[in-house]
Amino acid sequence: MLMTKAAYAWHKGVSRQTVYDWIARGELVLVGGKIDASVTDQKATNQFVIP
Repeated sequence: MLMTKAAYAWHKGVSRQTVYDWIARGELVLVGGKIDASVTDQKATNQFVIP
């Protein structure tokens, strides 16, 4: 599921700035400028912790 940065922030219960920080660190999977929430969440369970 593709989500905007604001929608993903709401989905995870964090600020948009936190999402931008995660993007800067390469922790989110982007497709056409949107976040692939399914792939990102799966990656998170395997590599790092997103609250």
